[in-house]
Amino acid sequence: MLSVFTDPFSNSLMTIFSSGIVALLTAAVFRILIGMRGTGTEKMRGIAHQVRLGAMAFLRREYR
Repeated sequence: MLSVFTDPFSNSLMTIFSSGIVALLTAAVFRILIGMRGTGTEKMRGIAHQVRLGAMAFLRREYR
């Protein structure tokens, strides 16, 4: 009987599964760290709002 750690197919699956778990954990940590940061000054928020409006206008015209 082959051990789980000597079968090449099992090793590939373990590597893929482990990489996926690490990627999800990394994404969660980055999401938490970014969420803890401030939204910036009033001027920065105003610029972000204008960029968002411009992007949405562009997308509306593209999807027509």
